[in-house]
Amino acid sequence: MNSAGPNGRVRVSAPNPDWPYIIALADEVPEIRKVLDANHVRYWVDEHTISVNGEPPFTGINFRQGTDALAIQKMLDDAP
Repeated sequence: MNSAGPNGRVRVSAPNPDWPYIIALADEVPEIRKVLDANHVRYWVDEHTISVNGEPPFTGINFRQGTDALAIQKMLDDAP
């Protein structure tokens, strides 16, 4: 799955391992949601998108406490 992130892929961040999240371009969210829904992952998408200095808008996708960030990363990496 492509993204504006490093190495052109969606990255799951987990600075606090108990609360992983993704910062994604707003137009990528529907595709990310398809992967998460197909794998029955619980999440919520931030209500607002943000654009800085005219860059494409982005938003956050948040996961429940204790969600396995590495497992989510693998799901996204393996997605077509």
